[in-house]
Amino acid sequence: MLSKQEKDVRQIFVIMPFTKTPTRNEIQLTSFYEGNIKAPIEREDFIYRYQVRRSDKTFDITTQIIKDLYNADVVICDLSGTEGNPNVMYELGIRLSLTNKPVILIREKHEDNKQLFDIGGFFAQPYDPLNYSDLTKHIIHEIRDYEEKKKKGESPILKIVSGEIPLLQTISIQRADQLLATMRKSIKMMTWLFVKRFVRYLSVEQGVDVPSMEFDLSTLLSYMESNTEKFTKLDWTGFRVNFGTQPAIDHYLSNQYLNGLVDPRIEEIFTGFVITYHSYFVSTNYYSGQWNEMYVHRFLGETNIFLKCTKLLRIFLKLDDSKEKSEFKEFILGLLETSHIYSFPKPPETSLDSTQTNSATLG
Repeated sequence: MLSKQEKDVRQIFVIMPFTKTPTRNEIQLTSFYEGNIKAPIEREDFIYRYQVRRSDKTFDITTQIIKDLYNADVVICDLSGTEGNPNVMYELGIRLSLTNKPVILIREKHEDNKQLFDIGGFFAQPYDPLNYSDLTKHIIHEIRDYEEKKKKGESPILKIVSGEIPLLQTISIQRADQLLATMRKSIKMMTWLFVKRFVRYLSVEQGVDVPSMEFDLSTLLSYMESNTEKFTKLDWTGFRVNFGTQPAIDHYLSNQYLNGLVDPRIEEIFTGFVITYHSYFVSTNYYSGQWNEMYVHRFLGETNIFLKCTKLLRIFLKLDDSKEKSEFKEFILGLLETSHIYSFPKPPETSLDSTQTNSATLG
């Protein structure tokens, strides 16, 4: 059984009045949020480990608030007040226009409460502002129902304008798919240039009898693995390759366009892999002065993992079936776990002059 710290993290975002309701002031509302919503959820033993946050009290809807409203796995919306609180209603409208993910509505009981016409068809759990225990139980029960698929979120707005798949999510998936395709092409081109340079070095500069077959990443890997002794005896001092920059990788690392579209664990581990790959092979020219058969094999192997992951992620983004997504998740994570990039040894020290001679730049 997983400990709490080992569980996947999910986000809960709370929309609520800040300054006052008919029975409470700002200090009391903050105490209510921290003691009866945030603390009970974060200490409860759910399937996932939840982090609970709330928006600030300004009416300025910032980029971060919009992202929070979209990315949150669950939103809790407190509609307390005799009439709709402008901030709360505005943020609720944004949430419902962006995603079908769950929203839990609650509202303080008060004799002067008026019906909120715009959301009159929604159920908001009433609660006693002097006794929160039943409300806390209700919220925990609702979260469990969503976790166990007994209930699912549904936005009436998106049901009308875009069916089951939110329009913004569809656009985001299409964009991520295109950018993954671009990054994949960039890595394939970089590898193709490397292979050409390496095969030329073998045949022309080292006089190795290379088969007439057209090498690509996979065939070169296989050829190296079946001719280990030949590559061990090579003189590697003249083989220099610097990759230059790879804008597609830089773009991924600066934009994180898988965030919110794939399982957080996949996004975290894949991004960590890309950062490390970029550091070893691209940005610092880690091996530019000390290539040998082991480093070449490692570069080709890690690049092979990179290309397979981008291909699988493009398929994953287009899946709707939860069972298929779960299977693909484990497959992608399993593939990333075969990487040895995190345990690469520190390369030997080389002089600046020795790393610059006979070099080829693959930009």
